[in-house]
Amino acid sequence: MIKVSTHLDIQRLYTVCDNVCTMIKGSPVYEKDEYLKADTDTMCNSVKQISDAMKKTRISSRLEELDSARDLYIRNLGDIYTGYAALPFEDMAQAARKKLDVYIKHGGKAISRLPNAKETAIIDSFLTEVTALNSELLKGVPETEQLLADAQSAYKAEVLSYNELLSDAKTEKSAYEMKKPMLSLLNEQILPYVQAMAGTRKGDYDALMRKLDTLIANANTLAPKTAAKKADSGAEQSAQA
Repeated sequence: MIKVSTHLDIQRLYTVCDNVCTMIKGSPVYEKDEYLKADTDTMCNSVKQISDAMKKTRISSRLEELDSARDLYIRNLGDIYTGYAALPFEDMAQAARKKLDVYIKHGGKAISRLPNAKETAIIDSFLTEVTALNSELLKGVPETEQLLADAQSAYKAEVLSYNELLSDAKTEKSAYEMKKPMLSLLNEQILPYVQAMAGTRKGDYDALMRKLDTLIANANTLAPKTAAKKADSGAEQSAQA
């Protein structure tokens, strides 16, 4: 029976194991065979944990992007308010100075250097106060304030998703830490067992084995490309050294 390639990256391994879970659970043998059911349930639980770990990684990356966006808009607003406040047009300058006073009161550009949770609270307070002031004469100011507000809302939504994921998570391991044991369970226990049962009982086990073989063979076609890229990269680095 075909085994899953060890060269599959974590995303492709997750996909193939998730499909294996679906395939086995959809087979008539799943509920009848306690041994296969126990191992499959263990693997499916690992698949769920890997999914959660990958989500955490994606959300963390997204949080960094949104926080950088907030920092940029905070700095931009400081420059814009200061620029308008220096103009020789009193109506515009006065409107800008009011906003600049609010900006400075909340910390100015130093807001972007605060710890994330504190920065979030300060930005909320700043936006509430500064957007209540008249911006009619200050072209570009309402738009930039809205950009900050949008980034702030998106950041808070991602934090909420991240915290919900943490509260539901059953492991603190990374996806890569879970790759080897999950691959071992599938290749060394589940697949050999299905093959052995297919050889003795035929029927549903044989049908399941053939479906799994097709699924895994298709997934493995992607593995050599991954391995080859790594090999080429290693050779290139060696040549440069």
